[in-house]
This record gives sequence, C-alpha cells and structure tokens, in this order.
Amino acid sequence: MPYDNYDYEAVYSEDVPEDAELIGRDIKCLQKTVSTKAGEMIEIQSFLSFLNRKDFIRAKKHRPSREEQQNLNEKNAKKKIVRLINANFTMNDIWGTFGWDNERQPPSEEDAKRQVTNFIARINYRRKKRGEKPLKYIYVIESKPGRAEKGEPEVKYHLHIIMGGDVDRDEIEELWHGGEYPQTRRLVIKDFGGLTGLATYIIKNPKGKKRWGQSQGLKPWTHKPTGSYSKFTRSMVERMVRDRNRLKEIFERKYKGYAYSEDYPCEIKYNEQIGGYYLYCRMYRKHFGQRTG
Repeated sequence: MPYDNYDYEAVYSEDVPEDAELIGRDIKCLQKTVSTKAGEMIEIQSFLSFLNRKDFIRAKKHRPSREEQQNLNEKNAKKKIVRLINANFTMNDIWGTFGWDNERQPPSEEDAKRQVTNFIARINYRRKKRGEKPLKYIYVIESKPGRAEKGEPEVKYHLHIIMGGDVDRDEIEELWHGGEYPQTRRLVIKDFGGLTGLATYIIKNPKGKKRWGQSQGLKPWTHKPTGSYSKFTRSMVERMVRDRNRLKEIFERKYKGYAYSEDYPCEIKYNEQIGGYYLYCRMYRKHFGQRTG
C-alpha cells in the first residue's frame, strides 16, 4: 500500500534549477495525482507516493522553517478562498467595493467586522421581508496605512464582497452606511482564470491585514478530490520538467475540456534530498466566462 499522507506542499518547496540533478532517484515510489474541482476550475497536484515506509517517515519528518510555514499557511488560506469563489459564484453574480470616509473610519479591525456584519444584516432584513433567501456572499476586509498628510486616520479599512446576483444593486449601495465607495458591478472575466484573478486580487495583502467571512451553506468545492496513481508516472513528470514546452499539450490531453494558459503555468517544486517533483496546476473549462440568462 503506498504511503502518501504527508504535507507534500511543505516537503517540495524548492524552485527547480535548470540543471537540477535529484538525489534519491532510487527511492521506490509512485506518482500520485489529486484533482479537485471547484465550479469551472480544476486544481491538479502531483507528488511522490512512497512504497517504503522509511522513505515515507523521512518525508513526514521534514519541517519547514517558520517563514516557510507562514508562507505555506497563507498560500493554503488563499487556495481555500479561491476554491470557494469558483465553486459558488459565476458571471451572473456581483462584486462590491465599499469604503468608509475619514470621519466614519472604524477604530479597529473588530469594529470594521461588526459594521460589515450589520451591513449584511440590513440586506438580509430587506430580503426576508420580501420572502427571499438570505444573501450568498464572501467578503474580505482590507486594511492599509492611512496617509497623515491627507488627514486620514492611522489605519484605513475597506470592504470587498462577492454576492449572489439576485440583488438590487441600488438598494445594496443605499444600505451601506460608511459613506465612501459604495460601488457594485457585475463580475467580469478580463483574462484567463477570471474568478481566480478576482479572488487573488481581493486577498492580496502587500501592506496590511485582511479578514474574511462567508455566508452559511457555501460548498467548499463541487466535487470531492479524486486521486490517481496512473494519471502521471514519475518518469513522465521528469520528462515534463525537462521539456516544459509540452506542458500545455499534456495537461489538455489529460484533462479534456479544460484549457491551460502559458500566462499561468504549472508550478513546479522539488526536494533535493528526498527526490521527486511536485506539480501544481489550475485549469478552467474552455467555455469559462460565458454569462447565462
């Protein structure tokens, strides 16, 4: 029985140099590929599955540095939000950005979250009176340093929210009590991976902290992850690493109906001591981005 219940993302964290020569090629193993579907997106992760328990234990003992672990935690949190957005929203839904003017800026992150909770409660009160279901949403509260020279508070907050398209946009903007930036718009795909691009944008955090929340009942992905030991072999992965010009051809042949973009290439990592490669790739259905209704 193969051994593959280990933190492969932490183990395979090194960039692959052009002249990489892996140590440990004599390790007996299979290449396991896990595919996760979320809406129109599919995530592919491929990594070593060990046949010898001592090699498996060696991989499990790998401990990333504190900085590596923090980066991995942030990466996994972003993946979760990307999956939620792709699994639950389409081009028929709404993206809103709402800010507070200087006089009404929340004094703390906790107060910003409280005001967002109250904002959503006002929306749901109106919806309930009309016999409608509660709002479907994912939100992120962004914070960034204020500009003292412009009379701004020390910290400025604003809200990004993706919500179901069955809303009155004028009403939503009216119910915002922060004063600044009550803007809503239909979701639009501007490039490959559309909703993922939007998700990445609203959770990027170059200067401050972000906090997010979601409505009840969202599905984490549309299908449970599926594992395969035959989708890619270890030797095939090694050939793909050496000849990356074929990645598009191979992935699109293996995943019929999905498109691979050279602008968002497969991520390839390795571990010099353990040997082997880790592949991470996102693909999207070829009709992705078409609005229905």
